Amino acid sequence: MHYDATVRYRWTLNKAAQGPRMLAPDALVRHLLRENLADIAHKYRILDKDAAQNAMNALLGQGVQDDEKRVHIDAYVELRISKSEKAAAVQRLNEETKLRTAHARETIELDLMLNRLTDPSLGPVWWLASMGVVYG
Repeated sequence: MHYDATVRYRWTLNKAAQGPRMLAPDALVRHLLRENLADIAHKYRILDKDAAQNAMNALLGQGVQDDEKRVHIDAYVELRISKSEKAAAVQRLNEETKLRTAHARETIELDLMLNRLTDPSLGPVWWLASMGVVYG
């Protein structure tokens, strides 16, 4: 699952930067944008599109630069998800919720059984009754 992203950007070279002249600044800019935005996108679920977009634009709003500060990038991103991606994500979320609910229910049942078995006065009586042992 993935976002469809539209990135609008503008870059400027820092003429005061030291080092060799950049041969392909636009390729570097696209690489920096792709890497920075992908790092943020991986932290969000597909259904959290708005939060992911806000986080990306917060980073882009500060301006992005390469390590040598040779290029400064101003950018804005807009994210979209297709209907099929959204439907798949909703289905996956529902399945995860069912699984977590079943796991939580089983955990509670096991905790109750542990409490019952370790109760000094009730444990042995309950255990014998559950095994079908008849008194008297």
